[in-house]
Amino acid sequence: MMDEKVSVDNLTLVGNLVESKFNKLLESVLFPLIKKRYRSNNFLYDWTYQLVAGGIVETGSRQGEKLIRLEFNPNKLVSEEHKEMIHSLIACMKYVRVSRFDVAIDLRNVDMNDYVVIDDKSRKYNKWYDGSGRMETHYIGGSNSDLRIRIYDKAKERETEGIKVKGSWWRIEAQIRGKLAENYKLFNPFEDITLVLENANLEHIESLKEKVFIKHLLSNPNDLNELSKNTRLKYKKILKDLAESNSTIDFKSIYKEYKSEINWTLYTFIKQSRINDIA
Repeated sequence: MMDEKVSVDNLTLVGNLVESKFNKLLESVLFPLIKKRYRSNNFLYDWTYQLVAGGIVETGSRQGEKLIRLEFNPNKLVSEEHKEMIHSLIACMKYVRVSRFDVAIDLRNVDMNDYVVIDDKSRKYNKWYDGSGRMETHYIGGSNSDLRIRIYDKAKERETEGIKVKGSWWRIEAQIRGKLAENYKLFNPFEDITLVLENANLEHIESLKEKVFIKHLLSNPNDLNELSKNTRLKYKKILKDLAESNSTIDFKSIYKEYKSEINWTLYTFIKQSRINDIA
């Protein structure tokens, strides 16, 4: 039976710096929790602070405005001290917006090599295989796009780090940036992704020609992009129907099920700054 877990794996907040609060924080509780400070290589900011809790804070001034950027992984805030540190930093911000967040879906007891990934938007993609021809990583979307999805063998990654993992473990990450991140409540990053079992049952398809071609597409899904628009839409519809009747995994439905928890996680951090918006 498949096990699943969904979490916010990375979060970047940007906004205006409330300098008086930030300076006071540096002089008191926060200072011992900063590893080091150095000149930022991000042209928008002047200083970078590396945090003991993981992540960074960047501050700077542009066109008369004091700016701040905070990047961290909520999953790595393992102590209450670290959580309080992050909350204290966000309390030094105002007009906060989300500039990036990553959602991770962890799946156990499943092998993504059994599935074919169909992308309705036909975005850029890259696949990496091991020496035996098994997929290890599948990227959907360009590295600079506002939405990039990565499907990878997390168990294998851990094993290369010397950590033994029992059973299968696949991670599906959606990296969400820009306007999509700012409007995170309004969309589902997996809306255009369909998963079809590679050995899906085709008995209901009467045309032998069509059945043979669908089998070909299940082994070579990228050939969909070589078809004319109308033919491509036709076969994507057939593959979607196959997914509904054969597949046991639906990223879109999983995200929808956990969406309120994701939104709440983001809100619990953002709300720390709200009092400054009306000050």
